[in-house]
Amino acid sequence: MSTNDISQHGDKELQGNPRWIAFRTTLQQYLGTENIALTHRFQEDLAAESLDLLNITASLEESMNIHIPEPDLVDIHTVEDLWNLILHLKK
Repeated sequence: MSTNDISQHGDKELQGNPRWIAFRTTLQQYLGTENIALTHRFQEDLAAESLDLLNITASLEESMNIHIPEPDLVDIHTVEDLWNLILHLKK
């Protein structure tokens, strides 16, 4: 998985992407904020706790028909980290 998967694209370029819209909507629902950006850190910027991240990933697994291995969750710190992981798993 390349760290450039999203870094080459701004948030604005993703706005029309249906997968991004579903991803962002899930984050908004679980985190209670409309303000979601790729650079946001889950704990520091979005006040997400580890249980929030587990609930988010479980919901994304179901809605996107993927399996996110638990060891991969350790490396998820930002919205971009999770988005890139999902892109990698959907290939």
